[in-house]
Amino acid sequence: MKTTTISLLILLILSACDYSSDEIYFVEVDLSDLPELEISSSLDTMESVLITDSLLFEYEISIDTGKIFYTQIFFDESFIFASDSLANSVWINPDTSYNDGHYDIYMEVIYKSSTGSLADRINAEYLLKDTSWVVTLNRGDVLL
Repeated sequence: MKTTTISLLILLILSACDYSSDEIYFVEVDLSDLPELEISSSLDTMESVLITDSLLFEYEISIDTGKIFYTQIFFDESFIFASDSLANSVWINPDTSYNDGHYDIYMEVIYKSSTGSLADRINAEYLLKDTSWVVTLNRGDVLL
């Protein structure tokens, strides 16, 4: 009786394992139809940016699909801020370990590719756009 039950169970499992290649999900990815993303910030209109104490950095992201995963902002390769919103602001307040000089504010946006592929459907496919602004840190009396 026990061997009959096990044999029946094995037969049931093997018959349930049916594979058909007709069900493969395939989409031809059109790379010319990727989402358009624009980044604007409060620093865009300034010819030169001088930080004597702190700086309010405001940004806005426009994307035709409206879907971003997150944004990261760095000051001189040091992470300072992350957000998943299309517009936000952050106070940049370099600590005293930074000497007077020129530094980069670097921003990267990770966003959905919207290609329609299987990886895109499970949010495993993304695009990255980055930009940076040069700022001058001057806490002393003399401009560099």
